[in-house]
Amino acid sequence: LNYEVVTDNDRLFSIRFNQDMVMAGSMRYVVIYHVDKKTGEMINLSGIFKEGVNYIDPISDSIKEQMQERMDADENLYYWLHDEIEDMNFKSITEDATFYINDAGKLVIVFDKYEVAPGYMGICEFEIPTEVIQDLVQDGFVK
Repeated sequence: LNYEVVTDNDRLFSIRFNQDMVMAGSMRYVVIYHVDKKTGEMINLSGIFKEGVNYIDPISDSIKEQMQERMDADENLYYWLHDEIEDMNFKSITEDATFYINDAGKLVIVFDKYEVAPGYMGICEFEIPTEVIQDLVQDGFVK
């Protein structure tokens, strides 16, 4: 288990824990805890957005586009997007999806190993362009 501070700006403090589990195979998990510095409360992904807005669909659509672009650019990459087994395909993030705000002030969605791709892909991260969420997010969280 190791950890790192991934966000420490005027509005948000986030600490990331990386857990490797090795038995017959290996698993890697990421857990990120977030504190809204304005309220002093722990929050999840929904906590950075304005109340009542639909942030799930625009973020999910951006991730699907990025998955396809990455696969088009590199034949060695594969995401469960158009898999024969329909239930495996990525459809949408959840309200409590793992995330952090990177040094550039961008929202990054994080998926554990095997969550959206085969194991060889490891942990998968997708930076969401600010223009996708700028009207939905509360002030001070992203740039």
